[in-house]
Amino acid sequence: MAMTQGIKPQVVMSAVYILGYFGLLYAFVQGHVEVQEQFTSLFNGLLGVLSAAQIQIINFWFGSSFGSKEKTAALVRGK
Repeated sequence: MAMTQGIKPQVVMSAVYILGYFGLLYAFVQGHVEVQEQFTSLFNGLLGVLSAAQIQIINFWFGSSFGSKEKTAALVRGK
């Protein structure tokens, strides 16, 4: 996708997600978002899913892609 459309869509989507995630987290911690008792487990699950996606974004930019590239290069050198 980056080869055909450039890196801008990934940057925009990552920035929007990160700002939204930390905005929600900040609002919740500061008490601006109040979760009713019957929705507490639902909110906790949602926060867990959003947190896991946050890790995937970090891996995309800093970890997973680079590690995969290095692994592929090592396999090619070994053959």
